[in-house]
Amino acid sequence: MNFEGSQLTVKNNETYKYLLSFILGIVACIGIFLAIKIEFNGFNINFVFSLTIPLIVTLSWGLKYGYVASLFGLMFTYPFMLGIHNGWGSLVPTISLFILILIQGYGFEMRKKSKSFRYNIYFLQLIFIIIKMLMYFILYPILIYFNPPIWYPGAYTEVNMNVVAIFALKGVVLDTIMIALSDALLLIPGIRRIFRLEIRKGSQYNTLVMGGIILGGVLFSLMMLWLQYYIIDKQDPIAWLLRPDDQTKLIIILSVIIFIILGGITLRFLEKNIEARESLELKNLEYEKAIIKIDKLNNDLEEKVMARTKDLNLAIKELEEFTSIVSHDLKAPLRAIEGYSRLIVEDDQDNLKEESLKYINKVQENSQDLIKLIDKLLDYSKKSKKELEIKKIDLKKLVNDVYEQFKVAYPNRRSRLILEGDFPAIDVDELLFKEAIQNILSNCFKFTQKKDETIIKVSVVDNVDDYLFVFADNGVGFNMKYRDKLFKIFQRLHKSTAFEGAGIGLSLVKKIIENHGGQVDIIGEINKGTKVFISLPKGDGEIV
Repeated sequence: MNFEGSQLTVKNNETYKYLLSFILGIVACIGIFLAIKIEFNGFNINFVFSLTIPLIVTLSWGLKYGYVASLFGLMFTYPFMLGIHNGWGSLVPTISLFILILIQGYGFEMRKKSKSFRYNIYFLQLIFIIIKMLMYFILYPILIYFNPPIWYPGAYTEVNMNVVAIFALKGVVLDTIMIALSDALLLIPGIRRIFRLEIRKGSQYNTLVMGGIILGGVLFSLMMLWLQYYIIDKQDPIAWLLRPDDQTKLIIILSVIIFIILGGITLRFLEKNIEARESLELKNLEYEKAIIKIDKLNNDLEEKVMARTKDLNLAIKELEEFTSIVSHDLKAPLRAIEGYSRLIVEDDQDNLKEESLKYINKVQENSQDLIKLIDKLLDYSKKSKKELEIKKIDLKKLVNDVYEQFKVAYPNRRSRLILEGDFPAIDVDELLFKEAIQNILSNCFKFTQKKDETIIKVSVVDNVDDYLFVFADNGVGFNMKYRDKLFKIFQRLHKSTAFEGAGIGLSLVKKIIENHGGQVDIIGEINKGTKVFISLPKGDGEIV
């Protein structure tokens, strides 16, 4: 239904264009008889202002409507009516009219697709001027040769090329004036409504401005002419005004034409100025609305953040309480199991079978391991939320101290610590950072237990914005495709029977370093060792 309606609208619009083009063509033809003829320096100058009508039709709707206005409205006959002495030579301005409509109609269609300068009205007019000049110099003398025609025996039978040049120049000047007038008149909202064209923003004052410019220009020209005739030539101004000569008529007509063209230029400038101002005001309004909306979103976001923070703090508090309770409730029965198992062994060791005694020892070991795991989990939870107590420490001394502790813990292990680079004094929480170093060196000793000697190398790189600390060992290493699992809690790459541990150490290291505003990374290669990288910002860093 909508499709049929749109087709009907298009059809009605086409009918309107054809009908109006035909009517305007007839009006233009009638206007031929109202053309202003002025004699100047022995030549007749015909101002056929109705010629603007088919040109306005062409500039508004395109080629075919321009031809309807000029052909079916008989406008093409104006050269034969006004230039009857040219005889067959009148075909030149007639053919040039069709060429002008063809060129400007082509430009109308192309301007829909492209804003290229070569489709500009005045650039196309320049092409037309060249074509018309060539027609006058080549075709016009040939046509004059066939004169006189049957409808006017007194037509020119020969013509001087200088006169042809004047005819050509007069023709292209008048055509260009008519194009400029048509272009300027199409800026008037009333004319645009007749042709059902879009009324541009900022054009509401175009009629008044154009009228004011024309009136002002004509009054100025009349005043200049009055000064000349009354003051300089000492003529009666009233007689001059009532019976103007051809020179005065020409000056007034040219003044009107010039000021209409200047009015068109002014209107285009005003339209763009008003459109720019309205666009700026619209953007300012949109900007203000956007600011209001952003402020509202910020307020809503702030309220949501506050509410979520409150809920999060409450959840954290409840989780801490829950962790403590679960830890206590889990460890109590585990301690009881471990204690009862020990009592059974102490009281009835002689009566128990060797296999039963082995099972009871396993129960004790597993109970102790589970108690340690619960303690480590609780320690991880507390340390991740602990507020940092920053102070300057000597990292080299801290690494040496922790290493010496592990040497005492593993007295039968051959080990060596290598320190490379200038170790800086860093601003960290000493207890937490010591915990991180302990976990890293613990892994170094743990995963080198099958080596003849444990070699730990710690180096430092002084970058522009941070310090990079590298902890390397000669241990069993790991497969890099499992790298992301290493910093996740309870994730292990080796069986607990091969290497002790709960899978929390590196997770705790990552949490501590990130709370200091730093980053942790790790690389390794199977049987070739592991490297842990810690980067810390210089100065106090960003404490999270």
